[in-house]
Amino acid sequence: KGGASLPAGCAPPAEDAATNAHLVDTTPTVRSDAIVAGGFALQHGPEGLLLDQRPIPATKGATLAALAVDAEGRPMVAWAIDDQLMVARRDGETWNSLGNPGVVNALRGLDLDVLPSGMPVLSWLDAGTVGAPYIRGLGPEGWKDIRPAAKDQDGLIQCVGHSRSIRSIATGLDNEQRLVVAWTSWDPKSPSSASACVWDGLRWAKIPQDLLVERYGLLTDLVP
Repeated sequence: KGGASLPAGCAPPAEDAATNAHLVDTTPTVRSDAIVAGGFALQHGPEGLLLDQRPIPATKGATLAALAVDAEGRPMVAWAIDDQLMVARRDGETWNSLGNPGVVNALRGLDLDVLPSGMPVLSWLDAGTVGAPYIRGLGPEGWKDIRPAAKDQDGLIQCVGHSRSIRSIATGLDNEQRLVVAWTSWDPKSPSSASACVWDGLRWAKIPQDLLVERYGLLTDLVP
């Protein structure tokens, strides 16, 4: 596959809706200069990215990077070089490209997660565009936005709003195994605040502020 782009298109996950869920802290943590997840450590080296001190091919010049581990224990890494986003998975001793989820103008945040179905999900902020953050999943036909199939259902822009006020973004799974996106926003007239939306299989739904405190106690672990 190399670094070739994959065509867009994949089916979003279908999960039952529930409101009494707590966030499960599946997001990688940063320790010193490393991102750690699933027993793996991702670092920047002089010639590119390193996973457990071993070089990852074709990552020289990588800026932001993200790490996730699937249910089979295989590490996946996402990174940006110039205006290109790339994702790769290590199968045994071989790194296989998962294609190019998109291009960016001014990358400001990047996060990678894996759904129970095995679908990798990449989220990112692009300060050079107007609109919601990007959240795309990889299916048999390539990378595609996770969004409602019906036009009358709320998409991410209705839930999150425009991304220019967002300062950080992260994804994770709640205890119903649904995809949650959390972010911090900045307003010069008010303190920074944390918010989140959950994908229920049909639409993105805003999680009310009281539930963020009462039922999503680990939200602050998701948002850097």
